[in-house]
This record gives sequence, structure tokens and C-alpha cells, in this order.
Amino acid sequence: MYEFSKKQIGSFLTRAIQKQKIKDTSAEDYLKDLCDVVCILVEEGEIYRFSHRSFQTYFAACYTANVLTDEQQKKLFQTDYFVLFQSSKIIPLPDGVQFYHRQQG
Repeated sequence: MYEFSKKQIGSFLTRAIQKQKIKDTSAEDYLKDLCDVVCILVEEGEIYRFSHRSFQTYFAACYTANVLTDEQQKKLFQTDYFVLFQSSKIIPLPDGVQFYHRQQG
């Protein structure tokens, strides 16, 4: 998932705040900081996106490594996506690189 509606991102942030037991922080304030202070998210109308896909990849990896149990990680890495990725020997490029290459070719 690369883009989020305001309702979706609010729900994710509320759950993250609760899960991490962060006090005195609202999802709205957290979202404002993510967009205006650290610039990890970009608001485009009613849609929010990571300012660069590498941020999304980094935080997904952190969550996987630090939050998921060993059993959950095992299940994740046995999904069809990871099996296909490992056997294909193809490294997917970020969208920006693929777009740039198509424009130049």
C-alpha cells in the first residue's frame, strides 16, 4: 500500500499510538508532524503518500524485525510474494527509477 486516505492513515496512526503506548499524542498531531516537520508523508488532496518509497520500505523492515514475533516473520516470509521474489532473481526497481528509464529510452 503506497497511498492512504485521511481516514486510513488516521486509523493506522491511532493504532500505532495505542500499540506503542504513546501518551499525549493524537493521530491528527502525529500526521501533521509526519507531513510538515519531518516530511516523511506528502498530502495530495485527500491522499497521503510517503515522500519517497524508501521510507515505506525502511519502516516496514523495522516493524518486521522489531515488532513481529519469530512465528509471524516465518509466516510472512513463506508467502507467495517472497517465494516468487527469491526464485526470480529479479530485483524490483523503485517506481521513480523505472519511470525515468522509460522516459529516457
